[in-house]
Amino acid sequence: MVGGLITFSGSGGGGGGCGGTGGAGAGGGGGSISVAVVSSQVSFASVTFASAAGGAGGTGAAGQEGQPGGPPGNGGGYMGGRGGTGGGGSGGGGGAGGPSVGVAWTGTAPKIDGLVTNNITTLPGPSTFTGGAAGALGAGGAAGTSGGNAGAAGAPGAAAGVAAAVAQFF
Repeated sequence: MVGGLITFSGSGGGGGGCGGTGGAGAGGGGGSISVAVVSSQVSFASVTFASAAGGAGGTGAAGQEGQPGGPPGNGGGYMGGRGGTGGGGSGGGGGAGGPSVGVAWTGTAPKIDGLVTNNITTLPGPSTFTGGAAGALGAGGAAGTSGGNAGAAGAPGAAAGVAAAVAQFF
């Protein structure tokens, strides 16, 4: 009682729900490589390199649904509102496509038919390269659903795989 008046208070509102967990990123596509040269000096003459298509990048995982909001607090006769639903988690990013390469190298570029070959898509001969297609990009994961704001969809993979006779890798 304050100055002869009786006061009543309402309860507090509920807390907002937590956002959903973001989806996991996807793996990159598998590669098809005829020969891997690692920090070595190598020469090839009159050979045929063949590789299959690179694998497609994986699809990112979907984000999780947002969690419900909390109930109003306990209190007098005037109830606060329930908290809002948390936003959905964003989807994971897609994976990059895998490579289809005849000779993948690091360190010193290989010699093929007497020529130093750094990064080329075809061979001038007499050696040949028959490769498959580069792997496609993986799609981004779907956004998590929510009564609040939905999460964003994941981005697709950043690059398709390479298709080349000779390619330098890290």
